[in-house]
Amino acid sequence: MTSARPSPEAHLLAWQGLEVPLRDDWRPLRIEGGYSKGSVTVGDIEGPIFQVRWIRPPKGADTDGWIKARRQSVAAGQESRGAPRPEGFDSVSWIKNLAVREESKKTVWWGRSPRANALVEILLTNLRGTEVNTQFIKDSLPKLRVVPPSEDSWWRIYSARFFVPAGYRLARQRLATGDIALEFVRGWGERLLVRQVYPAALALERRSMAGWLRDPVFKEHRRFRRETEDRHEGRRIRWTGWKRLPFPLGWITPRRCDSIILQNRDLDRLLIAESQWTEGTDVVPVDKIADGMLWSAA
Repeated sequence: MTSARPSPEAHLLAWQGLEVPLRDDWRPLRIEGGYSKGSVTVGDIEGPIFQVRWIRPPKGADTDGWIKARRQSVAAGQESRGAPRPEGFDSVSWIKNLAVREESKKTVWWGRSPRANALVEILLTNLRGTEVNTQFIKDSLPKLRVVPPSEDSWWRIYSARFFVPAGYRLARQRLATGDIALEFVRGWGERLLVRQVYPAALALERRSMAGWLRDPVFKEHRRFRRETEDRHEGRRIRWTGWKRLPFPLGWITPRRCDSIILQNRDLDRLLIAESQWTEGTDVVPVDKIADGMLWSAA
């Protein structure tokens, strides 16, 4: 992994390479789409506050006129002055307090990040009042960041935080209360599972640490056969071995497998990571992935 470190922001949405600072009582309400195109709606107990949308266009796509086209579509070409320009964005624009219907207005911001190959749109309405929108525009929007795919990234969703090596794309997710798991893929046959289960004390009443390490989050055809086991003071277990398809297909692209589970009593969490890869692939050891969960949560 690179020497990258998490943002100093205490509260942050970090999803699909986009990072937006949040107030401590804000949280994702709705998540849609994937890496190439998607959106996240953020709010609090009273309702939505803002929505961030992104597009990563295919290589060679003409993105020069995207902001102008969106502004024409949303605001009939209108533009307000002084649009915030976060670092990494070469072109930005916005329309403030655009009348939608009687007593209803919205503010829309657009930006292009060529280094990250991303087009971003952020929408706020006046339903939550001036104070909330002003805080977002002043404190969050200028710190918006999009991570290029060539860099390590880190993910923060609800109270779970993960650090992921460059090149991995999210393939599957489970965002259950107290059990958040993300599965990433990279290249041919490389998979990375990161998972946090909390509170750990309650989770360990349901099954042992080895049971949680063995517990499949997502359906998988390959079966694990353990070769080595390393236990440390009852708070850390690491297994290595192979994952193969059932007989007689076990010879088809077998994968090495390295998995680890840690109990962190300070966080009251079980931290789980599993890496799969084919022979000859350079991968990051799972203990480094697990350590990343610790310092990204600090």
